[in-house]
Amino acid sequence: MRTRSPAALALALAPALLLLGCNFPVNDKVAVPPDLSLTDGRQFVMPETIIPAGSEKMFCWIPGWVPDQDYLLTSLEPLQGTYGHHLLAMVSAIPREAGTVFDCTDAEQMASLRPLVIPDRGDQAALLPPGFAVKLSAGSKVVFQSHYVNTSEHDLAVADVARLHFPEPGSTPVEAGYFILNSTGIDLAPGQTGQVTVSCSPPQQLRALLWEGHMHYYGRSISLKRTRGGTTDTIYSVDTWQPQYRDLPPVTTYPTSSPLVVEPTDTYTLTCNYDNQTDYQVRFPTEMCAAVSYYYPALPEALVLCN
Repeated sequence: MRTRSPAALALALAPALLLLGCNFPVNDKVAVPPDLSLTDGRQFVMPETIIPAGSEKMFCWIPGWVPDQDYLLTSLEPLQGTYGHHLLAMVSAIPREAGTVFDCTDAEQMASLRPLVIPDRGDQAALLPPGFAVKLSAGSKVVFQSHYVNTSEHDLAVADVARLHFPEPGSTPVEAGYFILNSTGIDLAPGQTGQVTVSCSPPQQLRALLWEGHMHYYGRSISLKRTRGGTTDTIYSVDTWQPQYRDLPPVTTYPTSSPLVVEPTDTYTLTCNYDNQTDYQVRFPTEMCAAVSYYYPALPEALVLCN
C-alpha cells in the first residue's frame, strides 16, 4: 500500500478544508534529513515562511553560521516544498545581520548578492564535475534565496533545507568561478512579444566547463553567441523553450580535458525572446534571462558578471 508524506497528505486534503471554511496555511515543509558531519558539509533549515495562495514570493535568509576559514564547496543540495521554484546559495556584498529574512524580489536587492554554488539537479549528474569546487571565503555572509510560485488555492507554510557539501577529506580540487550574462530589463506588456540582449567580454582567458540558459514560462527561445575575429558562432541555443526548462534547462558541457577557451578579445551576446500571452505585465523576476558558466581556474574575484 502506498503511503503519503504528511506534507503531501495535507496538500491533498486542502480543497476539502477550504470548502469547510478552514483558512490556515497548509504544511508544505520538507522533511529534514539527518545532519551532515562537520567534515562532509553544513546543513541549514530555513525559518518557516507563509506563501499566500496564488502568489509568487522570493525571500532570503542569513544563517547564523559565519565561516571562520576558507571552505571549498562541491555542491548545494536544495530541498523544497511542492511549489518551490529554486533554492540558491549566495553571499552578500553588503553587511547583514544573522537571522535576517528579507524580500529579495527586486533587482536592487539582487544586485547586493553574489552566487556561491549552483544547486544540484535532482537525480541528474552534478553540474560541477568531480575534482572541482568553489570557494566560500572566511567571514562571508551566506545568503539562502528561496523562490516559490504558489499556484494553489491555499496558503502554504514552507521551511526549506539547504545542504552545502565539502570535498572529500585529503582531496585537492581545482577552484572554479562563474562567468554569467544576466539581464533584469524584462518588461513585457499584456499580449506583447519582446527580446532582451546583453553583451560583454571576459577580463582575461577563461576555461569554461559548461553553459546553461535560464528563462521561465514566457520564454520562447534563447541563444548565446560568440564573436571572435569577425566570425560569430553559436555557443548555446534552445530554439523552443519548454516550461520544464525553468528548473532543468538543457546544458552544454565540455570535457575537463578540452574545455571551451574564452578569450578576452571575444564578445559574448545573450539573446532571450518572450511571448506574454496574458492580461498582465511581466517583469523580472517573474521572467528571467541568464546564461551561466563554470570556469577555471578561478580569478581572485571569482565572479565574472555581465549585466
